[in-house]
Amino acid sequence: MLNLYTFWRNTVKNFSVTGAIAPSSHSLAEHITAMLALKKKPARVLEVGAGTGVVTEEILTILGPGDHLDICEINPHFINFLRKRFQEEDAFKNASCHVDLFPCDVQKIPVDKPYDYIVSSLPFNAFEPNTVQKILDYYLQILKPSGWISYFEYIGIRPVKAFFSRSQEKERIQGVEKVVKQFINQNEIFHDHVWLNLPPAYVRHCQKKD
Repeated sequence: MLNLYTFWRNTVKNFSVTGAIAPSSHSLAEHITAMLALKKKPARVLEVGAGTGVVTEEILTILGPGDHLDICEINPHFINFLRKRFQEEDAFKNASCHVDLFPCDVQKIPVDKPYDYIVSSLPFNAFEPNTVQKILDYYLQILKPSGWISYFEYIGIRPVKAFFSRSQEKERIQGVEKVVKQFINQNEIFHDHVWLNLPPAYVRHCQKKD
């Protein structure tokens, strides 16, 4: 319940950053970590836009000794909530992998080695097209060859928003659509529909080509 309260309180204050109306469901968390769950060796993992830690908790059930998890969350209220979870909740404080938290823009994280997996919950629909382009390009830049990027987006949100928006906002949304569609065409391996989420979502699994 505290998780939900924290999310809604900060969504109202910072909707342009959170870009969601409810925390991710457990079903979405399972789907977005599906490729990570198949890992066969120690991995470096980056989670971006961790929010209140729904997906983080699922990631921690998969990772073990030898694994490394970097968590990026720009919202100071969410990062403080995550720190509290790592201090107080067994599922977090007993994590057997190495964990680092970064309260900053993803492009400001110091990356000394590329990642095997990037799990992203960033609300691309809330950003400018050039921002989305820079983030997706950066994901590819810091990913190992044949590494995986898994992210989600709400089903049908962009067309609905574009239909009801005025010209400037419609142009922004269409720009985001163009950037995301190009990324999908070039990198997506497969996607899932997650109906048990509010709103329902696509989970897209993309792989950096060798």
